[in-house]
Amino acid sequence: MTFAIRHADFLKGAVHSKDFPEHESLEIAFIGRSNVGKSTLLNRLTCTRKLAKTSKTPGRTQELNFFNIKGILDDEPVSFMLCDLPGYGFAKIPPAKKRILEQSISRYISSRKQLAVVALLIDIRREPQAEELMLRDMIYNADAAVLPVLTKADKLSKSDIKKQSMKIAKALSLEPQDLVITGTKYSTDILWSRLLEAR
Repeated sequence: MTFAIRHADFLKGAVHSKDFPEHESLEIAFIGRSNVGKSTLLNRLTCTRKLAKTSKTPGRTQELNFFNIKGILDDEPVSFMLCDLPGYGFAKIPPAKKRILEQSISRYISSRKQLAVVALLIDIRREPQAEELMLRDMIYNADAAVLPVLTKADKLSKSDIKKQSMKIAKALSLEPQDLVITGTKYSTDILWSRLLEAR
């Protein structure tokens, strides 16, 4: 499977399900802790520099952001949507706003009929915590595919990458080959293939 992106643009941000865009295309969602490098990865995947806003302050994404994607998959044109879900864990936002976002994420994952796969981003230097396990179960219960994506692999040696991958896979009740490893020095081709295979 080969995929080449041709166009990516921001459609809208929304908090409440009534404001989510209506369409028949499939959706691929990304979620992870507020400091996991989600925006950086999205920009690398879409070959843009500012599609998803990056910040040194965790928790800047405070809406569900939807992006239109067009590309070529195995010589055929395809279009679908990416959804950038708000980060969780270390976001410095008011408790009331945090509760609203948590409810929005839950509603999106549990009831969004267009949702095909969720990329669950995990910093490779950390093991999954209660939030990751809860999200994994929520995604499974929604009959969507979950793809664990390990970020920031550039910060570890090859031996530590292998060691951490095994630990994380075990915590998620998966095998290391079920995970995708990413970082600034890693090609996005494998991640795109795994995401689109899970459709």
